[in-house]
Amino acid sequence: MKKSHLLLLLLLFLSYTTVFSQKGNSINNAISDISDVFRYQKNMEYEDYDGSPYLNHHFFLGTINNTNENKIYSFQLRYNIYEDKMEIQKDDESIVNLAKEDYFNVLILGEKFVLTTYEINGEKNVGYLELLFDKNNLILYRKHTRTLISAKKAKSSYEEDKPAKFVTSESFYFKSKDNNTILLSKKKKDFLKSFESKSTEIASFMKENKLKNSKKEDLIKILTYYSTLE
Repeated sequence: MKKSHLLLLLLLFLSYTTVFSQKGNSINNAISDISDVFRYQKNMEYEDYDGSPYLNHHFFLGTINNTNENKIYSFQLRYNIYEDKMEIQKDDESIVNLAKEDYFNVLILGEKFVLTTYEINGEKNVGYLELLFDKNNLILYRKHTRTLISAKKAKSSYEEDKPAKFVTSESFYFKSKDNNTILLSKKKKDFLKSFESKSTEIASFMKENKLKNSKKEDLIKILTYYSTLE
């Protein structure tokens, strides 16, 4: 082979290697850059259920931010709420789960999810919460929940079998300046107690602006106002 051909092949190889090494959204590159990114765990099958365990049933292009290494990767993602897993669809359409590490933040359809510690019925739990507000050391999260209701057999010929189904609900968590992440009560009286000495100002602000503590948009307005109080 002529030297010119060898040189050309060498240049092409180096060019390919450089491009591949810079491709931050490839599965192979992510595996080499991040330790234990994927968990090859088998997820449940959901063919015989009404409703969906997912925030969005289909996969959408999203990003995974590795805050430890300051790197961002793009993947086809969806959030399995029932199993509390971030699922990744690989190039061959197989599905793996993102490793549950708190230095991974996930962005899907403009919604940001972080792995954090919060309480459920007095017990600490670690899971994905949607980040809604973050300012002046005040953070508002939304927890998406899917509850599985078991199937029911008909008791008589006048009734029909009822398939298992997923019931959707949500709750909101507030991380205050003292770094405690607390569940915001749906009862207005208990909700206002979360703001301690500023509860009177918050109550007045909610009344003047006709805000409800059960709506995401209103809670963001309340937290924005609260962040201005000293």
